[in-house]
Amino acid sequence: MNLADALRSAIEPDRVREQVPLAQSTTLKAGGTADLVVSAHSVGDVVAVQRLASLHGAPVAVLGAGSNLIVADDGVRGIVLRVDGLAWTDIDGDLATIGAGTMNAHAVRAMHKAGYVGAEFLALVPGQFGGSVAMNAGTRWGELSDVLDAVTIVTAAAEVQRLTLGDLKPAYRHGGVPVGAVVVSGVIRVERGDAATARERVREEKRYRGQTQPYQEPCFGSSFANPPGDAAGRLIEAVGAQGVALGRRGDQREARELHRELERRDRAGSCRIDGVGAQVRSRRNRYRAASGGSCVWV
Repeated sequence: MNLADALRSAIEPDRVREQVPLAQSTTLKAGGTADLVVSAHSVGDVVAVQRLASLHGAPVAVLGAGSNLIVADDGVRGIVLRVDGLAWTDIDGDLATIGAGTMNAHAVRAMHKAGYVGAEFLALVPGQFGGSVAMNAGTRWGELSDVLDAVTIVTAAAEVQRLTLGDLKPAYRHGGVPVGAVVVSGVIRVERGDAATARERVREEKRYRGQTQPYQEPCFGSSFANPPGDAAGRLIEAVGAQGVALGRRGDQREARELHRELERRDRAGSCRIDGVGAQVRSRRNRYRAASGGSCVWV
């Protein structure tokens, strides 16, 4: 039995698809085709995928909301695992358990509806909770490790494990999730508070970002991590590429240049990513020179 058939025997057949274009599943609207795409609706589904992938020697790549993600023009071999079906936010006292497929903004909305606050920065991270765990996502308001208590993963060996913050040892833009593991849920600390004020603060920040970043175009926002002791924004400005990182209103020339390849899409809405990659590498080299070699493109 081949891998696709094995997956269909373990998971609902209509949730296993072959030769799936991925461009429209990313904010860049670019990239190739996946050999297999599997939609997980339970932890058991993820266990089955990891077990069969190991048995068949196939790699597993997790695709969440598709933000801050570049898919190669040649596509993705093996299995692309979607975790959209693992979406929930359960609050018990001062702890909120969030499924990996939950949109961050939806989790914060559920917290506010229940009268809890404490993780508003998540509403500003355009992605799913599992990806935020994997990269210890954050904003100028804070990062996930500030509130994270524990996560549940399925290892590459198809074992379900619960890891505490101490087990993960997260760092800046690195969640510490074991290689090959898939995050299925996480627990964050929350508290009772003024949800109305917190909600309005999030709205104001979203309005500001909507005015200053090119969200209406294919993009992945600011893509450089801050180097130690400095700020990515300052360095981007220093090398004259502020349009890419900051997207200032009225000064979008750099962003437009970066997006030129993306706008040359075919009727299916896809485009080649290699031209964009060349432009990004050019800016990355300029950034690296300005930052003394400390450049991380996340």
